[in-house]
Amino acid sequence: MLVRVDQFIKNVDIYGGGHIKLIIALHDRYSLGCYAYKADGYVSKYGIPSASACSPPNDASKFYSNEQAKSDFVARLKYLLDHVNPHFGQRWGSLNRIIFSFQIENESQGHMSIHNAQWMCDINTQIRSSVNNGILLSTGGDIDYGLSLRLENFQCSALDLISLHDYSMNGDYSRGKFQEAIQLAQQYRKRVYIEEFGGKGDTQMAQALNIIGATAHQLGLPWLVWQVVPNARSGDFEFFTNDRTAWAAFEHQAYWAQMSPSPFQWPEIWS
Repeated sequence: MLVRVDQFIKNVDIYGGGHIKLIIALHDRYSLGCYAYKADGYVSKYGIPSASACSPPNDASKFYSNEQAKSDFVARLKYLLDHVNPHFGQRWGSLNRIIFSFQIENESQGHMSIHNAQWMCDINTQIRSSVNNGILLSTGGDIDYGLSLRLENFQCSALDLISLHDYSMNGDYSRGKFQEAIQLAQQYRKRVYIEEFGGKGDTQMAQALNIIGATAHQLGLPWLVWQVVPNARSGDFEFFTNDRTAWAAFEHQAYWAQMSPSPFQWPEIWS
């Protein structure tokens, strides 16, 4: 797997021409028994109940509360960050030519009734020294804007970026959350970006881009949409160039986003 990712990083450098950088999530909460078909080694080691969908009986709280699990996870993260990409002769944790940000986990503790408020900051603090050379640490978002804006993440000195996730089509709601995010980020010296939003199928994806994407760049927030992928499934949050309505909206909003003044500086991208 590391060999394949190393090659992918090289391909980004070749085809991106220095204009593309990666945000890499080093783990996925949904591998912790949320979907049984992709349960990882932590599920068996720590006896985490699995489910066919992200619902009971799945309960990953052991992973977030067990001290041995934390130690195992930090060791895994440091191993990955210290891995040297042979194409560049640099550790992943310092490969700022290609990597913009690392996040320890996608949607950490998502769809759980119990939340460990210290876990995110504790883990990021332990790996902070392994991520350097201008590469940032981001949160990985949560299942909606409200949970993405947990105050403890803004207060964590090890974190640089707050990632926002939500699939709402409500522009007024989104605007309010974006304004709240900007205010908190400025107060705690963080930066904010929208990492996941979208719609199902060509028409809904276009609506999401034209509502949420437009609202984001009106406030100067960078955004990424979930997700651009070949052979996109119309019943999922996916689209590609053959989805003409969505692709046209994507091009339009991306064009105007680059002209929107941001409340934050982004020297890692625009130098």
